[in-house]
Parts: sequence; C-alpha cells; structure tokens
Amino acid sequence: MRVLIVDDEAAVRDALAQTLDLAGIEAEVADGMAAALKAVRAAAPGAVFTDMRMPNGDGFELLAALRRGDADLPVILLTGHGDVPMAV
Repeated sequence: MRVLIVDDEAAVRDALAQTLDLAGIEAEVADGMAAALKAVRAAAPGAVFTDMRMPNGDGFELLAALRRGDADLPVILLTGHGDVPMAV
C-alpha cells in the first residue's frame, strides 16, 4: 500500500513517512492542498494522512476535495491544535 502524507511542516511529514516506511508502507509526501491534489491525480494512494491546519487550504477542505474524486478513499485527519468541537 502507498499512502500520501500532507503537512506543511517538513519535520512532521518526514517523521510520519519514516515511521510508515519502517512498517513496510510506502509513503509519498505533499506540503499542502495543491500538491496533495496533484499527487492524487498522478497516482491514487491507498490512504491519505493530512494535517488540519495548513496555509492555502485546511484538512477539511482537502477531505472534501478528495471525497469528490473518490468517496471511499480513507482520509486520516491529524492536528496538534485540536479541540473538542473540532474532534466532534
């Protein structure tokens, strides 16, 4: 399986990609919404991990765009700034 990791912070992208690589999962990275959508069009991933807070498009916007293309694509939303209303 190949997954796409979307985060504007390089250290977070790289750490998650390395963790998945150690588990035998191929990871591609993107630094924001535009790059993520381009990567998905080029080669559909098996799942997407995306940060919630990014410049030029947040995780909910990316989720909506991905759902329009493939309603069954698993998308995992990640954040270091969450709160209860966002989680709900």
